[in-house]
Amino acid sequence: MKPTISVKTVLLLGAGALFVGLWSWWDIHFQRTLPPEGFFVRVEPGDTLSTVANQLAKGGFLSGTGNFTLWARALGSERRLRPGDYLFRGLLSPRELLAELESGRLGRQQFTIREGDSLADVARRFSERGFGGADVFRCALESERLRTRVGSPPTGLEGYLFPDTYYFAWSEEAEAIVGNMIDRFLEQTRDLHEARQRVGLSVHEMVTLASIIEKETAVPEERPLVSAVFHNRLRQGMKLQADPTAMYGSRRDGPPGPADLQADHPYNTYRHFGLPPGPICNPGRASLEAAVNPAPVDYLYFVARGDGTHAFGRSIEEHNRNVSRLRANQDQRGHSR
Repeated sequence: MKPTISVKTVLLLGAGALFVGLWSWWDIHFQRTLPPEGFFVRVEPGDTLSTVANQLAKGGFLSGTGNFTLWARALGSERRLRPGDYLFRGLLSPRELLAELESGRLGRQQFTIREGDSLADVARRFSERGFGGADVFRCALESERLRTRVGSPPTGLEGYLFPDTYYFAWSEEAEAIVGNMIDRFLEQTRDLHEARQRVGLSVHEMVTLASIIEKETAVPEERPLVSAVFHNRLRQGMKLQADPTAMYGSRRDGPPGPADLQADHPYNTYRHFGLPPGPICNPGRASLEAAVNPAPVDYLYFVARGDGTHAFGRSIEEHNRNVSRLRANQDQRGHSR
């Protein structure tokens, strides 16, 4: 005899299933009151749905992860979560939270400009971080409204996007993002104008010189010395002969070859006197300070030691001795290997 299920049992099971379904729907749509300081959620690139659900439960937003995970998978949200830092306030349901994590509208994504980055570097990172295509970023750089804020530099905004770590919402327009970087530049250079005027540089010349210093040395104590070399050369009517300017004009990375030093473009300070037409990268605060505060020394030359530092010289004879000594040391190290 086959077992039979009574109508009462079926009804009870159906009522139970209905109750669970209603509770599940209510739980995912019920708005929680968030703390006065807000509720912070960080979604890192590569985070799984389980990682995010555990974070929400740990923060007290969810009593458990099961129902949230079930709904997220059913809605397809698992594949659409956008990385970023999210701060929610007021009332919020898990379903609303999922929608925001999918849209990225409120998420703030970290974006870093490193000292010495060029506009090409920043545009590439803009695209890689998912803010839009590099062409969208380059289009924002052409904004006359933005250029006017830094005196409409003749070579564009190279040098005027201040190196720092920023946080932008995914929905932020490229022009607004560039505007934030310009604002930071203006904030960080406001107290340098007195020193800039004392050494006789315009804002554009200050940024241009700072960008060369940025590319020439990463050693903090050397920046004022490198600045002094270039100030002294400019004062004496000598060519700057800065390798990074030749490479910038050639659109190449790495040490320059003979062809780079002989290339006839406006940025090649081996061929042209004075500063190049504009900055060759976006310099940091330390290089900007060094550009307007050169060390009180009479150096005219420097040569790389090969360890990141440089040997400085006051005359071509001293410079040649430094070069010979460093080459001899390098040959000796090569033979000892």
